[in-house]
Amino acid sequence: MVHDSLPVLLCEGALGYDFRVIQGWTPVGPRQLVRAAEGSRVLQIGDRSAVEFYNHYFGPQSRPLPEFPLAVHAGDDGFYVRTPIRSDRDTGHVDYSGEVPQGAEVQLCEAIREHLLAETTRSVAELGVHALGGAGVRLDRAPPWLRPAAVLVFSCAARKQILGTRTASEVEAVTRALPGVPVFGFYAGGEIAPLVPGGRARLHNATMVTLVIGTCSERQPVPTPRTAPAPAPVSAPDPALLQRRLARAESYRARAEDAKELTTAMLRTIGAEIEATRRQIVAQNDQLRQLYSELEAEKHKSDALLQNILPVEVAEELKRTGQVKPVHYNSVTVLFTDFKGFTRVASRLRPEALLRELDFYFSEFDRITERHGLEKLKTIGDAYMCAGGIPQVNSSHALDAVAAAWDIIQFMEEVRADKLAGGEQPWELRIGVHTGPLMAGVIGHKKFAYDIWGDTVNIASRLESTGEAGRINLSRATWEAVRDRFECEYRGKLTAKNRGEVDMYFVLGPR
Repeated sequence: MVHDSLPVLLCEGALGYDFRVIQGWTPVGPRQLVRAAEGSRVLQIGDRSAVEFYNHYFGPQSRPLPEFPLAVHAGDDGFYVRTPIRSDRDTGHVDYSGEVPQGAEVQLCEAIREHLLAETTRSVAELGVHALGGAGVRLDRAPPWLRPAAVLVFSCAARKQILGTRTASEVEAVTRALPGVPVFGFYAGGEIAPLVPGGRARLHNATMVTLVIGTCSERQPVPTPRTAPAPAPVSAPDPALLQRRLARAESYRARAEDAKELTTAMLRTIGAEIEATRRQIVAQNDQLRQLYSELEAEKHKSDALLQNILPVEVAEELKRTGQVKPVHYNSVTVLFTDFKGFTRVASRLRPEALLRELDFYFSEFDRITERHGLEKLKTIGDAYMCAGGIPQVNSSHALDAVAAAWDIIQFMEEVRADKLAGGEQPWELRIGVHTGPLMAGVIGHKKFAYDIWGDTVNIASRLESTGEAGRINLSRATWEAVRDRFECEYRGKLTAKNRGEVDMYFVLGPR
């Protein structure tokens, strides 16, 4: 046994060679990505840990075995093999016989000895026919014939472990393919060779590399006929011994037939149990799918209801953490509307008609504010409040709010014309808009409400109450933000309740 060494064969002269990398593994299952790996240690394959990847195929108590190595796909070169060496159920990692690149596509390999040996026989059938290269071999013309002189076999120790008593069959396949050519080699912990002729050399495992070296010939070599050895003389068998062997064989046959019948009955019972269990699992899965579908539908309903009450970002925070922390905003634009003389108008209408009218107006206000990216906050009686710049901060909130206010005024004018044409008394609306800092958050623990606080809210309310019907009343802060886009009229310093003198502007229209 030689450890930590690399055998090297140096050749000189007009030599040619041919080789095969013999695998015989059959990849099974879908390809999966190695999502986490550190050298030869693999932590995650697909959505599972490396250990769970094996458990998925062999059961929860199984462990990775060399008989089921990993096929690592290498593009046009096919795939190379990595055999599992160690695993840890706690960490979920598996250590392999060589590096497994992170991001590589892998599959599990099936180890069937007949497949391994069949691939060996197929691969060595034409081994050594043509020279692939080497000293004295010209590569600018058709490859010459190779006259084999020796065969070197480098096989993996894991392959020997898997083949067991059938190991010698691989060497026999080589000797049959190249009769009379000396064969020698050794077992190793890994092989280095291109997977296909002309490919890059790779380290791989659980393969058998067969290298034929010899001299080159322009004509196909004529095989040398071999003389079969003379058969050994056969002595006459003892009749009594033959009789005992025949009786023993008959006994074995009878017991084998009994065992076959018992095995068939057992498999039939197991098959029936498996089928019954399968039907039960299918029924349970159908029930679970139905329950899951109903649960998803209810979840969508509750999410839609919550997002209809709260802004989407606030609703997600509430679901994620169970609370919403108050947030300070440096600049927000608040829009207030109020119907002039609402008490007088309400006294003339039945409650049902009054609610229909309010729903008609506020539904259109909702559509307009949503179109301009504003957040509706609440309605109090005939008052409507919304704001721009919350909960998502933006720099266009003042323009968005004034544009929405202008659309609301245009809508009110259209309704006014229709009502006058029908002989009805139109409703008249005042709008106030102010820009400034404020706090925003959720009030309550049972019936949630997203609300805002601060002087900015109070000033917007005062601007609305000191405005005029059919007009938009702005503060100086809002006017400075929109004066390039909207033509405004300065009203002077007017007195606002509890706020003293405030510069106010009426919006005349877009520029």
